[in-house]
Amino acid sequence: MVYSPLTGKPATLVDQIPIQLVVDVYKKLVNLDVAPYFKQATTLSVYRCDETGYRFYEPAVMGDSDFYKHIGHALGGYYPDWKWENNFAAQYVGPTSSVLDIGCGNGGFLQTLQRRSGCAVMGLEFSEEAISVCQQKGLAVFDQPIETFAQEKPECFDVVCAFQVVEHIAQPKLFIEAALKTLKIGGKLVIGVPNNDPYLFEHGKYEPLNMPPHHCGLWNADSLRELTRLFAMSVVDIQQEKAKSTRDLLIYPYLHTKHRIEKLIHDGNSSASLRLLDNRPAKLLLSLFNFTKNRHMGHTVVAVYEKQ
Repeated sequence: MVYSPLTGKPATLVDQIPIQLVVDVYKKLVNLDVAPYFKQATTLSVYRCDETGYRFYEPAVMGDSDFYKHIGHALGGYYPDWKWENNFAAQYVGPTSSVLDIGCGNGGFLQTLQRRSGCAVMGLEFSEEAISVCQQKGLAVFDQPIETFAQEKPECFDVVCAFQVVEHIAQPKLFIEAALKTLKIGGKLVIGVPNNDPYLFEHGKYEPLNMPPHHCGLWNADSLRELTRLFAMSVVDIQQEKAKSTRDLLIYPYLHTKHRIEKLIHDGNSSASLRLLDNRPAKLLLSLFNFTKNRHMGHTVVAVYEKQ
């Protein structure tokens, strides 16, 4: 029996993927051997938390610092200083707000807030390279998990943000509890995650960076909304980024190069296990997308909560 990491209740099996396929696509597309992360496992299963709709992988394999260092170097522009969700979240930051950014990367969001409004900012980050960049910018950034940090800084912040972080966490309940602990009553928790709408997941589920060791969970607007049933917080707003191109719709947006699209929709020289997207829906989407793009959701969905 597999249990939801959010509720602790039995979860429902919804899909299974051969581990060898995962290994193959990581090797082919980012030149990384991820087989050691899975040990002796042969199947990667996808389960659904029936109470929230959150989907998660089993085994829950998380990448280490070497994994993320490789990914960061292999994919140029993988850690942009400013993203759509940063702009959305900034409207909830007042001129005197205290802000914590969990997984702050190179500190682009924090630095912009500091320059724009002079608010007090702080960040958490595991990457030594990113921390060094932040320190050069004069930012207070610490190599510390939120669960430990929360014990030292309870109810200290007006706004706590986690952009593109929660999907990497095998135990999201503990993460969210700790993030809320650092917030003042009435403070805002902002969570931005990849938008795994069921339709998008159906046609892009073999994207390697949306599977372990990179991602442990699959979120969408509905599962984010359902979190209020489990935590002492209410929804302020949930917004989904609009897709701007076929690239946004058909491939995972970290991979910002033309050859990635070509690999995704052309399988003539690939084995069956490396067919990342069925050609028929891909060609149909490519031909119709420009007429319907405003109806499609892009990469990110962001939820803003208020602590009760």
